[in-house]
Amino acid sequence: MRDCPHGARSDLVDNFPFMRPRRFAEETFIGLGFSAAALFLHSLFWRNAGPPWRDEIDTLVLAQTPWPQFFDRMEFSPFPAL
Repeated sequence: MRDCPHGARSDLVDNFPFMRPRRFAEETFIGLGFSAAALFLHSLFWRNAGPPWRDEIDTLVLAQTPWPQFFDRMEFSPFPAL
């Protein structure tokens, strides 16, 4: 029975892979790469996003109307609230 560098027995390390020493440099590099790709795609999406559509603007306007006029304005809404 030989000892591993971090003090665990070799037969335990062979049976339980989570006890093996980890490669932090590789995992960090991969994690930073995926994070950078996600940030790039996120910024690309927001730079190319267009203005709000007609139903989105109408929903905002309808949400700001006083309660007594709410149902009167729903008649002209392209996407009426249920």
